[in-house]
Amino acid sequence: MTRKGVTPEAVAAAAEALAARGQVPSNRSVRTELGGTGSLSTIARHLATWRAERISVTAPAELPPTIAKAIQAEIERITSERCAELQARLRTADQERMDLATEGCELEAECERLRQALERLEREHEFQARQYQEQANEKAGQAKVLSQLQSELEAARIGQAQALQEKELHLQRSTELEAARIGQAQALREKELHLQRSTELERQLQQAQAESRTEHEARIAAERELASMTARFELTAERLCCTNGGAVG
Repeated sequence: MTRKGVTPEAVAAAAEALAARGQVPSNRSVRTELGGTGSLSTIARHLATWRAERISVTAPAELPPTIAKAIQAEIERITSERCAELQARLRTADQERMDLATEGCELEAECERLRQALERLEREHEFQARQYQEQANEKAGQAKVLSQLQSELEAARIGQAQALQEKELHLQRSTELEAARIGQAQALREKELHLQRSTELERQLQQAQAESRTEHEARIAAERELASMTARFELTAERLCCTNGGAVG
């Protein structure tokens, strides 16, 4: 990336502003004053020019030209040495910057790789989360169905128990009814036997009564016959007596 160039006037203005605030202008402070623009080597060159001009402006007017020229030459020598040193340091800094840029590119590539890996992991996590949620929903549905089936089985069990109890009650009632029916049948048979016995006894009684009447009638007839025979015998005896008495007389 190409750095934005700065003019000598801009560097001088920044240096004057720093000096006015009581600060010693340096390459970095001037660069900061300029808003972080400009290369340090350019700023150093323009700042050296500003210092030389400031020294020449502030130098006493009464100095001889040879001394002033010597001072100016020394200042330029020092400035040149400083500029050479700064340029060497700048080259070192540029090399370091390039190394850092290369490393930054590598780090950026590594960051991109890590970002892609992170996105892949996030997608896998989202997929696993969806699967887990689907499995959880499926398990919840299965649990609901299982609970419903258990409820239905419990209801069926209760229904079967109630039906079995009703069947037992019905069987018990049927047994009781069967026992009652058997008892009634036995009672009916006993009544029939008693009725048969009563009928037989009544028939025997009627037969005995009939025989008794027949005997009574026969006895009456016999008594009548005996009375008739007795009467006839008496009459015959009386006649015989009468006949015998007449014969005697």
